[in-house]
Amino acid sequence: MKFFKTKIFALIGLSLFLVSCSPSISVKAENSDAATIGFSANFSLSANSAFKEFLDLAQENSGLAENTNSTLVSKQELENFLISAGAKDVSANVEKDGKTSASGKIENLSKSLLASSKILSKTQSSLTFSLGPEQFKSIYEKLDEETQGYFDLLMIPCLNDEKMNVEEYENLLSFVYGPDLAKQIVSQNLQIELKSPDSRKILSQKIQLGELLTLNEQKSWSVSW
Repeated sequence: MKFFKTKIFALIGLSLFLVSCSPSISVKAENSDAATIGFSANFSLSANSAFKEFLDLAQENSGLAENTNSTLVSKQELENFLISAGAKDVSANVEKDGKTSASGKIENLSKSLLASSKILSKTQSSLTFSLGPEQFKSIYEKLDEETQGYFDLLMIPCLNDEKMNVEEYENLLSFVYGPDLAKQIVSQNLQIELKSPDSRKILSQKIQLGELLTLNEQKSWSVSW
């Protein structure tokens, strides 16, 4: 069961790095200890091609299992990811043109995997989303050995306690995977949206994946009401 749940984390994580259109994460605070979470992305044919190329390289260099998926993620995988994070009433949609979305409600956020990984936290008047070395390490430690191998191939600086700026990280990726894929990884934006329970207070910001993966300390986004 641990292998199944943590494998979903890797699929979601890899999809964020290889999408051609900006991925987005939204979290809406609900009453009590609840929150509704959702994410979406648009996977192009080039993203699928890059994903397969990446996994083929992983298999060749690290002896990882062969990937036979025709798409980056399936509807079932997205639903299972939300369920493993503690969500109920989950729904997901994966269209043939690459548009992907999923959502679900976490009734007990403080006891969820996202809270224990210090990614999401909530008070009576605020909601905070955080990412950084500690969060990446927390997720990494929950992965099985095979899935850790995929993350290792990305050489994420903040996961390895290496201080590196975005340009240096792109050069490192370019040396291993070529300039095109390296540029695609570091230049994509992650859209983050946080909402108050009545949706009157909304925080909407973007961060480039290159900046995110080279963070030396935690970066947080909050909405208060």
